[in-house]
Amino acid sequence: MYRRFSAHYFNDLENIGFKPEEYSALKFGSDAIAKKFGYELAELFFDKNSEHLLANNCIVFPSPYNYVKNAASIMTMHFVDKLNEKLVEANGEHVEYSIVHRKVSYINDYGFLSKEKRKGLIKSLAVVFGALAIGIGASIIKNKKR
Repeated sequence: MYRRFSAHYFNDLENIGFKPEEYSALKFGSDAIAKKFGYELAELFFDKNSEHLLANNCIVFPSPYNYVKNAASIMTMHFVDKLNEKLVEANGEHVEYSIVHRKVSYINDYGFLSKEKRKGLIKSLAVVFGALAIGIGASIIKNKKR
């Protein structure tokens, strides 16, 4: 099962639903904002997906990294903390948290690369889920019913 889920949907920069300065603080390492965003996302995600979460074992993977956690990974840890709190309150099992390791580290700052170079890096990206290495485009979906 794969469905796209976001806390905020928007079509223009005038109506984004969150403060751009908070997003900027998140990208520059603010743990307080990562926690705020992660908790908000977990609350909304649980509200929309509680039936599935309570009926299945789930694993959450953050954005891939090797050594230094990125903003998305830090926010994901807070998301998992709040989601597990909600699941325990509902007598469910907690979600597992696992790490996706990149097989290649970016030498240059990704944000300064051209669109074409970023696409090339993403296209050739390989990641490791536990002992299983896969390339982007492949997927692992395992639904284990209790």
